[in-house]
Amino acid sequence: MKRPPRDPQEPLLNAFLIWRTAFVSVLLVIGVLSMFVWMQAYGVEDEVARTVAVNALVFGEIFYLFNCRYLRQPVLSYKGLFGNRYILMAISGMVVLQILFTYAPFMNLWFRTAPIQPEAWGVIVGFGLAVFVLVELEKRLFRSRNGAVA
Repeated sequence: MKRPPRDPQEPLLNAFLIWRTAFVSVLLVIGVLSMFVWMQAYGVEDEVARTVAVNALVFGEIFYLFNCRYLRQPVLSYKGLFGNRYILMAISGMVVLQILFTYAPFMNLWFRTAPIQPEAWGVIVGFGLAVFVLVELEKRLFRSRNGAVA
């Protein structure tokens, strides 16, 4: 509410939002496919590789959700990370659903997935963190190129 309203003549998806959408999409696709192929290279079953890939996608999106708090400014502050309790509740719910997706036998049957080892979670969360850091770096680069103070 502190910002002026958007110009009604401005398109909903401007060049910046198209760039950001493409950038994050490429990060997620490369990361998720890499994880799937990496897991298969280790000889795990397709169901396990699929479960890791789906969880990587979801956690990449969860971490990106924090980036979206501010489109161009850094989000690394208490308010930026924890300022919206509804987002935190939604993320908590999503994590619970992902645990069910990963470990509940009926979900494994429905989605042709399999439980994963605890070590895989470190890689999955690491991927989400990498998405977060890369988008924050992209924001910084965007600000420096446009003369804004980082």
